[in-house]
Amino acid sequence: MPVPSGLAVMEINPRYSGRVSTAWWSKTILAIAAVISVLLILVDFDWADALVVVGVIAVTFFEFRVHRYFLTGDPRAPDLGFRNQSCFAAGILLYGLYHAVYAPQLQTLMPQELLDYVDAANLEFMKATIKYGYLTVGILGGISQFGLAWYYRGAKASDG
Repeated sequence: MPVPSGLAVMEINPRYSGRVSTAWWSKTILAIAAVISVLLILVDFDWADALVVVGVIAVTFFEFRVHRYFLTGDPRAPDLGFRNQSCFAAGILLYGLYHAVYAPQLQTLMPQELLDYVDAANLEFMKATIKYGYLTVGILGGISQFGLAWYYRGAKASDG
């Protein structure tokens, strides 16, 4: 089909097609997480949690843009996707490491009336489980998001 005069023809990088689908799933999951986190922060406000919610909303905003850029063939897509997911990976890693080092007190997770029935060995087991759970989330979440960042970066057109 002939192109009307005056319109530029842009060839879309063939590596973008897989990234469009990936970015769609990513933005959809992030949007759901953002809505849930906003609803939860309204129920039980905490400044540390509010900081996490702001971060999730920011990552979601840019992931929508990444999806649009890949969809339209914008050459900025790989770099923006890489930066967005790298920052998200760093945030997840810091969140997990922080909570592994400064694990929340069990009194904030369970009523004291229930904790009174837990013996010392089980109490230590519960603390270790929380600590290593946060550590696992931080490391695995950070690695997976950084992998997505490199996947986005892999769509970048080679110079030359």
